[in-house]
Amino acid sequence: MKTNIELKKVEIKPKKNGGNYHRFETSHGWITVFEKAIADTLMKHLEKIVTVELIEETKGEYVNKKITKYYGLSEDSVTEISEEKVTADESAYESADKPQAPNKDCSFNTSYAKDIFIAMLMDTSADKKITSYKEVMAVACALVKQAKEAFK
Repeated sequence: MKTNIELKKVEIKPKKNGGNYHRFETSHGWITVFEKAIADTLMKHLEKIVTVELIEETKGEYVNKKITKYYGLSEDSVTEISEEKVTADESAYESADKPQAPNKDCSFNTSYAKDIFIAMLMDTSADKKITSYKEVMAVACALVKQAKEAFK
């Protein structure tokens, strides 16, 4: 979108694949410029209001703002960008799309039960009354539960 912004300062940052890009602190926050010709022109106009083409890309919770075209110095004031407010219904949809964090205790307990299961299978002196893998796993899980309760 065509926008008037005030340029405050510039930082030159290295690209991951070599070369540099520019970040400008502006009246709309930090904005990235990847094209050297545009960045060189903008650096000449620090502390001034310029008209640019501004693109915003959202990746998760992060919003990346990029300048893709320079139109010139502006006689107008800085363009106000309205912040859209998220309603409760929209936020419910957003949170439903996010993957839930796995239960850390479940992961640890599963790992411990597996370790006990393997140790029991390898132990030649173990009680031979257990006849199936399912029974061995049940005993391993019971031992993990017992240990967990003991440390509460």
